[in-house]
Amino acid sequence: MRKRINCFAIWVVLLLLPLLGLADTLEVTFIDVGQGDAALIQCGGHAMLVDAGTNRGTNALLDFLEGRGIEVLDYVIGTHPHEDHIGGLDAVIATLEVKTIWMPYAQNGTRTFEDVLLAIQEKDLRVIVPEVGKSIALGDATLTVLGPINGTYSDLNNHSMVIRVDHGANSFLFTGDAEALSEREMLLAGTNLAATVLKVGHHGSSTSSTREFLHAVQPQYAVISCGADNTYGHPHGETLEKLQEVGAEILRTDESGSIVVISDRTTLSIQHKSNRLVEAEETVYIGNKNSKTLHLHNGHSLLAEHNGACFDAGMRP
Repeated sequence: MRKRINCFAIWVVLLLLPLLGLADTLEVTFIDVGQGDAALIQCGGHAMLVDAGTNRGTNALLDFLEGRGIEVLDYVIGTHPHEDHIGGLDAVIATLEVKTIWMPYAQNGTRTFEDVLLAIQEKDLRVIVPEVGKSIALGDATLTVLGPINGTYSDLNNHSMVIRVDHGANSFLFTGDAEALSEREMLLAGTNLAATVLKVGHHGSSTSSTREFLHAVQPQYAVISCGADNTYGHPHGETLEKLQEVGAEILRTDESGSIVVISDRTTLSIQHKSNRLVEAEETVYIGNKNSKTLHLHNGHSLLAEHNGACFDAGMRP
C-alpha cells in the first residue's frame, strides 16, 4: 500500500512541475550540417550531442555550439562510423570538454574514423558501448538506448545506435541511419518506439522508414536532416509518402536550416532557423598533417593498427 501511495505522489509531483514552473525545458536542435546528421539536446543545464555532421561542416558545427555557449558536453554519441555522422566529432572532442562518449561496437577503415580515435586518445577518454535498455538522465529528461539489437551487421548503417528521449508527455526518437533490418529487429523485440518527434532514418532514404516501423512510431513531427541538392536524392519520394500516410508533419533541414523543438513536458513548439550553415555539396579534400597527403572527405584509407579503437569491452552489447 505504501509503494502505491509513493508512486501516486511521484506522478502528482511530475504533473505539477510544469504548472509550478519548476520543470526543466528540453530543447532539441536538429543542426543544419548539410548532407549529414547532428543534433544538440539540452535540458536542465546539461547537453548532449548526437552525431557531428561531415568534415566539411565542422567549422559550422563548432560555430553553432559556440554560439549556444556550449563548453561542456555531458554525452557525445556517434551513432555509427560514417563520415556524414562523425566527420566533425574529432574537432568537437578536441575543442570542448566531453565527459562521456557513446558509440556502437563497429569500426570503419577510413581516415575520418582514425581521426576520431586519435582525438579520443589525446583526451584520454574511452568509448563506451551502452547496452540496449540502458537509461540515463539529462536534466529531467530520460534517454534510453533502443538499438542496435544485434551486434553484427554487414552494413554499418544497421549498427546505428538508436536512442529515445522522454520528457513528460513528449518523446524524441533518434535512429541514425538504421535501415529496415534494424527497424524490424526492434519491432520483433517489442521495443516501445512511439515518439512525438522522429529523426527520420538515413536522411529520408527508402532503405529506412518501413511502414511497419512508422506505424509503431506514429510521429507527429518527422525531421529529415539532409543537404540541399544532395547527390543521393534524399529524401526519397516513397519515404515522404509513408510519412504522410501516418500523418506526420515533415520538417527538413535542406529547406528550413536548423530546426529547434522545445518541450515543456506537455506541449511542443517548433522554431525554424532559415540561415543555412552548409550549402550544397561539392568535392572537398582533407589534408593529413602526418602523411602530408590529401584525401577525399570520405576517403577509405586503411586504419593504422596503433590507432585501434579504445572500446570498453564490459559495455559491449
